Amino acid sequence: MLIRKSTGKYIILVNPDSEVTEDWAPRLIEKAEEDKKIGVVAPKLLQFNRLIDSTGHDYKIWPYAVGDRGQGEIDHGQYDNLTELISCNFGCALIKRPLIEQIGLLEERFFLYYEDVEYCHRARKNGWRVVYSPESIVYHERHGSGHNKLMDESRRYMPYILRRYYPKRELVKWGIRKAVATAAGLKNKDIRYASSNLGALVNGVW
Repeated sequence: MLIRKSTGKYIILVNPDSEVTEDWAPRLIEKAEEDKKIGVVAPKLLQFNRLIDSTGHDYKIWPYAVGDRGQGEIDHGQYDNLTELISCNFGCALIKRPLIEQIGLLEERFFLYYEDVEYCHRARKNGWRVVYSPESIVYHERHGSGHNKLMDESRRYMPYILRRYYPKRELVKWGIRKAVATAAGLKNKDIRYASSNLGALVNGVW
């Protein structure tokens, strides 16, 4: 991983399908320097049609999934004052070097999805803040990969996060939900849905 070879004060992750705007990086740095305990800073991610792509993660349906706050909405600045986050989309994000030195790199067992969720939870558990900088704007072309089979893979990562960062009862409730969903899939002859939920239980990253 290139992060291991880097030497700078900040690491900035940017997806290859992104396009930056003027002063995007200085704005992230300015936000990071507001507090020594800020470890991760997310910009405002917009789609190329100028609709919101992400202003941080949305936990309304947790632990079924994590969404992107404001996705698909017209940007009226409605999220510009909500800067404290639980986690954020690593389509673009700044990470401070001292944070990496303390808690390590992204979890390499997460092939795709939820590596940003896990890392932000780990940072917050260790006393760091995750924040949003609406002044920094990056455009992101969303390819819709969340609708392919890799989304099934992402379900496997939930027990890892729940076991490490939430009360035990949350993991138990999640397991019951997966078992019920598996049974419902079998009853409705939706083999893919049943297999995906069963796979999260049997082959989950714990």
